[in-house]
Amino acid sequence: MERREFIVGIDLGSSKIAAVAGVKDTLGFITVLAVEQEPSGGCIRRGCVYNVEEAAGKIKRVINKLENKLSPNKIAKVYVGIGGQSLRSVDHRVSVDFGGENVITQAIVQSLETEARQYQPEMLELLDVVYPCYEINGKPERTPIGVMASEIAVDYKLIVARPSLKRNIARAVTEKAGYRIAGYFVSPLALADFTLTENEKDLGCALIDFGAGTTTLSIYKGGVLRHMIVIPFGGQLLTKDITHLNVVEAEAEQIKIRSGRMGGLTDQVDQLIAGAGQDLKLSDLSAVVDARVNELIENIIGQIDKSGFYRSLNSGIVLAGEASSLRGLAVALVQKAGCNVRVADSRNISEGNNGEVHSMAYLQALSIMALGKENCGDEAKAIPPPVSGPPVPPPVSPGTNKKRKERPEKKGPGLFGKFKEGIGNITNNLFDNVEEEE
Repeated sequence: MERREFIVGIDLGSSKIAAVAGVKDTLGFITVLAVEQEPSGGCIRRGCVYNVEEAAGKIKRVINKLENKLSPNKIAKVYVGIGGQSLRSVDHRVSVDFGGENVITQAIVQSLETEARQYQPEMLELLDVVYPCYEINGKPERTPIGVMASEIAVDYKLIVARPSLKRNIARAVTEKAGYRIAGYFVSPLALADFTLTENEKDLGCALIDFGAGTTTLSIYKGGVLRHMIVIPFGGQLLTKDITHLNVVEAEAEQIKIRSGRMGGLTDQVDQLIAGAGQDLKLSDLSAVVDARVNELIENIIGQIDKSGFYRSLNSGIVLAGEASSLRGLAVALVQKAGCNVRVADSRNISEGNNGEVHSMAYLQALSIMALGKENCGDEAKAIPPPVSGPPVPPPVSPGTNKKRKERPEKKGPGLFGKFKEGIGNITNNLFDNVEEEE
């Protein structure tokens, strides 16, 4: 491979660290050059870097493996996603009263955003200010610039998290592993930009990212983010539940992947699980899976209900994350939520020799890479490619220089149905007593 410019995105997940290197053309079409991953091994918990030293070593290993595929290129910096249990959105309004008619200019809109970015929530760090909703003289307005108004108010979504979330990433990636951070992106926002269509955001949809340590819910309506919450349940919790069937955790993970599914197996009550090290019945596994995943689905639906948008998701639900590959999950969501469900995929991608990039394992890292702009290669470390052809003559005078293609919309029923009796009684204090492990 010749020396070239490229962008690197890294997803620091609870089960793995995934990295993608690629290039973008002027239309935003992506060509993936290389992908790699490394198991997290417990150094990242619920999306937060827990053991900085161990995380740094794993980051080094995944980048070294990526560099082997990019040879002779070397990596100097990376774009990193920020997720984790403490991540959430909060509402914040800024306004100005002109005392008379005034033309709304770009400078006025920019000054309001600057004011919003100066807001510091108590005990939290402001990561991003996104998706403004404008009101001109008390009425909604999508494009305020150029409009005459006596007052303007803007409702922003502030993305906040505990300060340790970003600080520990910097310690692991830069201080310990030795790579510069080209930029931070809020992982759920990057994933939504990469996987959702504009029509889905406008008509209303819920993006559910089923991760190993957490499940992130993002709700869009009218083209903007309306609600974001991180639920402290993920695929690893289901794995731990399966260990109660007298199997070790590593075997429980493989059983979950091979044989786990939603929906009872009443016609196979005595069938044993193939490859399991003991007499483990499919019916026993199904009971464990159904109990835990139904609990998660009920909490997701409860959060959608709490947001006030459960009847407005006309584009339904979009599933992402490796845990979303559990068989029967989409069907269970359709039945319980009463709307259409689709699985997120990679769009506008040319994978070259990397067909595995279309697996859910790399979707988050790919969405981070897609937002990057700076070259992440290290020109100082790159080995020049061999020169072919006749030698280039020296200069005459030393010291002088010669002068995205949108995916088609999928039609579906798109109407959020009525919830079953009892959904409204979901526990409201789910998150009150859960402490983030740091």
